[in-house]
Amino acid sequence: MKKYEIIVEESIKETINKLKRLENKKILFFCIGNILKGDDGVGEYIYKRLHNKRGNIQKISGGNAPLNYIGKIQQFSPEIVIIIDCIDSKNLPGYVIFTSLNSIYSLPVDTHSGLLKEFINTLTFDNEWYILGIQPQSLHGVEKISHIVRNTADKIIEFINKEL
Repeated sequence: MKKYEIIVEESIKETINKLKRLENKKILFFCIGNILKGDDGVGEYIYKRLHNKRGNIQKISGGNAPLNYIGKIQQFSPEIVIIIDCIDSKNLPGYVIFTSLNSIYSLPVDTHSGLLKEFINTLTFDNEWYILGIQPQSLHGVEKISHIVRNTADKIIEFINKEL
């Protein structure tokens, strides 16, 4: 296994370990992104593959207009909201960050030219908010999600569908 693959795998394992700690909580996965911009569609890719097998797990597709879904998020009354999106964290493609929204501003990330930050700034809820961000490889044109980003997404999907 190449060094960059090991780094990406470690980020996935770390994210899964953090997700394990949220087990048995009422969780809402809020998946956002633009499917017409390559890896920016990873949130939608994950959304379409998550199962709602247990009553404590919900999901919403926010597409590229997350501000339109604040009311729907409130209706679910989740204990935890996890935003899933691609985020440029200046890491290797497929690398995952999982952090609270409170600490997102301390990370060197580009969150869609302020779209995500604007969304975060509108939130005034008492529940816990996290971001699960996957480093994109390409955001150009109408490309499909890159292999490395899809591989990362598939591992996260598999864990959520089996374990949470």
